[in-house]
Amino acid sequence: MKTCQSVKKKLSAYQDGELSAVQKDAIEAHLRTCDGCRRYLEDLVHTYQLFEALPQIKPASGFSKQIIDRTTRAEELFWVRTLGGAFRLLPASAAMAMLAIVGLLAGTVLGNLLTEDRLNSSRSFSVNYSRQSATLVSLTVFDAIPPSSLADGYFKMANHNPEHNHET
Repeated sequence: MKTCQSVKKKLSAYQDGELSAVQKDAIEAHLRTCDGCRRYLEDLVHTYQLFEALPQIKPASGFSKQIIDRTTRAEELFWVRTLGGAFRLLPASAAMAMLAIVGLLAGTVLGNLLTEDRLNSSRSFSVNYSRQSATLVSLTVFDAIPPSSLADGYFKMANHNPEHNHET
């Protein structure tokens, strides 16, 4: 059975004359003894004959160019296909600078929204907080250990020493 599978895999190459003399002799020896593989080869030869009998179709002019254009277009990123040639005109460095600016603007807006929430929910600030207070609160975003985080709780526990309690 394994021999039949390996022979069937090589029958197309046998039909095309692509096998070495040793491989060709081995397949011919197998075909003399195996009716199934011989019928498979006959079907393959018949299929080749049907293909050769088909009329030759001459492609329209520009057909190859259309195929190349469509495959090239399919490989482009979705947003490049959608926005078209505008991104092809921008050099890579200008596109990166534009992305950096958009990122900075988005970060600023989000940072202001988060700071505003922190100021509104904080009990330590009065309703009319100063601009300097808002700046100080917004700088806590850059703390090495953000307040109310797991690391902050760990350091509070590690630094808690009951012998030196300074509370009165």
